[in-house]
Amino acid sequence: MVTSVDVDEWLEASKDIYGIECREATMNTIRSLDLNNLGFSFILVKHNDKIIARAIINYQHHSDSIMGFIVDYEYRGIGIGKILMEFIIVKYSKLLSSLTFSSVNPVMWELAINLGFIKIGDEIDDIARKPSKRFLYIRDGLKHE
Repeated sequence: MVTSVDVDEWLEASKDIYGIECREATMNTIRSLDLNNLGFSFILVKHNDKIIARAIINYQHHSDSIMGFIVDYEYRGIGIGKILMEFIIVKYSKLLSSLTFSSVNPVMWELAINLGFIKIGDEIDDIARKPSKRFLYIRDGLKHE
């Protein structure tokens, strides 16, 4: 089951998902912002009442970013990431002409390409300090200005 939730429920469900090296900084940043009023949407995937994946989307103020896309380790490789990304594409492409995200994860790079995203750049992730790729999904196949 894929559902949208508020920031407090998302934070509680996500408190143990970040790697030790960036957990504190990430959680402090999320807590310090009024994300519900800044155009952020929070999504959880549950299986047998257990939260197995989550994502954050920023969809207001001309932003179109998929953020915090995470599938729990024991559920990776079985299509949960694809289900979550397809939910995001369907729900948010109705509001936005495009969606973007960056990832340091090569599995996410492959998923993005398979779902119709195009690679638009290489960068270094500020938190993980690792090579990252930026992807773009265009709703109708045409770039909107």
